[in-house]
Amino acid sequence: MSASPPTSTPTPTNSSPNEPDAATRDRWPRWLPLVAVAFWAAACAVALPAVWSDVPAEAGPSDDTLRAGAEVYTAICAQCHQAGGIGVAGKY
Repeated sequence: MSASPPTSTPTPTNSSPNEPDAATRDRWPRWLPLVAVAFWAAACAVALPAVWSDVPAEAGPSDDTLRAGAEVYTAICAQCHQAGGIGVAGKY
């Protein structure tokens, strides 16, 4: 009858409390968080355009509104601010 060698559990070689032992390091590869972030970014790149496409674009002012605004600026504002909106140097 031969005696079998005693089995023992591996003892951690690292005594630092901040560093994982070898078994934990081997179980969770260092690149796993990078893959998780890349997967999340790819999912967002696919999903967000589909969500944003349902949002209607804002309509700008109508041509009539623009014309009315130009008339008001010409009649009231252009006296001080000049035609180009720059104004009088040192005053406006």
